[in-house]
Amino acid sequence: MIGASLAVLAGTSALLVVVDSIPLIVLVVAVNAVFLQFYFGPLFYVPVEVLGPRFAGMSAGFCNMFANLGALVFAYALGVVKDTAGAFTWVLSRRAPCASSASRSQWHWRA
Repeated sequence: MIGASLAVLAGTSALLVVVDSIPLIVLVVAVNAVFLQFYFGPLFYVPVEVLGPRFAGMSAGFCNMFANLGALVFAYALGVVKDTAGAFTWVLSRRAPCASSASRSQWHWRA
């Protein structure tokens, strides 16, 4: 499920760069948001399953801390790139290959 979600996220991220119509952008963002939730939920479940219930709170808190830290750093970095390059196209076009490579690594890990 995580690999399929990452594949859809890669596709919708790539579409964000090329879609010009506002209704299509809203649709792409909506699909991205739905599949982001499919991907994000198991991220908190896997450490609990691997480490056991004794470390459930600590592992969920640790995952949450790094998710929030990543969101903060990404928002700042996105602003820096936008100010430097003058557009979001560069960042968004680099996001899709990252999600795609993560999707491929998920499929490889399961095999």
